[in-house]
Amino acid sequence: MENWFRRLLTKSSVKKPQPGASVTQGLVCQEVVELITDYLEGALLPEKRVLFEEHIADCPGCTNYMEQIQLTLRLLRNLAHEPVFPSTKEELLQVFRQGKKEE
Repeated sequence: MENWFRRLLTKSSVKKPQPGASVTQGLVCQEVVELITDYLEGALLPEKRVLFEEHIADCPGCTNYMEQIQLTLRLLRNLAHEPVFPSTKEELLQVFRQGKKEE
């Protein structure tokens, strides 16, 4: 159990910055990229959320990346609400049927 806990702490601890990575308030850019999904889903622990938000506030690159992710999610949500035209649906069904026949 102690080894598991130690590995967990090691994985969740702040990593040393790699060359070329921006360091702001304890997190490096790579960590921020890895945490964006959890942040947007509200799944970060409060301490990590604070570090994340501090980094985003001071790092234009990560701010831009997060805005791109948010825009992509909005576009995907909007796309999910768009109706599928009957002709497009029929074309896709034909492609899938042909693919199954070839298998």
